[in-house]
Amino acid sequence: MMTKNAAYKVLPAILMLALAAGFEVRATAGQGGSAGIFEKAFRSGRMKTVASLYVPVKVVLQKIKAKQRVLLVDIRDKEAFERVRIPGSMHIPLGFIKTKAFLKNKFLVLVSAGYGQRFMEAECRRLNTLGFAAKILYGGLRCWKERGGALTGDQSILAGVNEISSRAFFQEKNRNSWMLVDASETCDAVVKALLPSAVHIPILTDPKGSLKKMRELSGRQKNHPFSGILIFNQTGAHYARIEKAIEGASLINVVYLHAGQKGYRDFLDHQSLSAKSRSARLRRVGPCDSCRQQGEPKPIAK
Repeated sequence: MMTKNAAYKVLPAILMLALAAGFEVRATAGQGGSAGIFEKAFRSGRMKTVASLYVPVKVVLQKIKAKQRVLLVDIRDKEAFERVRIPGSMHIPLGFIKTKAFLKNKFLVLVSAGYGQRFMEAECRRLNTLGFAAKILYGGLRCWKERGGALTGDQSILAGVNEISSRAFFQEKNRNSWMLVDASETCDAVVKALLPSAVHIPILTDPKGSLKKMRELSGRQKNHPFSGILIFNQTGAHYARIEKAIEGASLINVVYLHAGQKGYRDFLDHQSLSAKSRSARLRRVGPCDSCRQQGEPKPIAK
């Protein structure tokens, strides 16, 4: 765990990276607890998720049960599709759907792992402009699994369906459809700076109190059906225990940040480093092998 002194040493650099990457850095003190923070987030101008482009799992299951013309189009890579998928779904890469004119007479439901929304929204709009009837399955396979939808393939793969990588979250971070929950034992100064809307709920150290707060979030999800909850802790450990602890909260579209805040911070550090020139990235820690063999040059005599 990063100490407070260490956090303050790296905070300026990470703050600069955050600002450059488009983070909204603002204080959250005095907003009346988690309820005030989440309600303010949902009312803000950063809410970009277009609800009209999405369809909930519940609606799709109802249409299938009523034997309506629904075609589930899985846009993940072929390997992922072959490992685990929704029975009866068809694999078509997102950019190729528009070339399948014979699909225009069907209701298309685009299926993903549950993130990458901004890319899917743009293509979904394009498909509808071209005469297709397409919507995005909100929450992808993750919500399909949560709602009891059937899946086929390697069931062991499903254990990782509810985790999102730092890169994927970085691409989606500016969507206010995310409710962020920091489940770490203690607050971290870096987290407060990078993800100011995150609410600290120490789920494992205070199970009863945390369950009550998570149930409050469940109530807010009913008012914002196209919202997801991102849970993270310091290292990404014990997510299975956290998932078990909040089972009674009736939450939907819950996802966990892979490797936790440490993994995300490492990702941001890497992004910052890759933006620098090669000379700035290299750091000499000692003489190279050839220098050792030839000996260090002698100083020029005056």
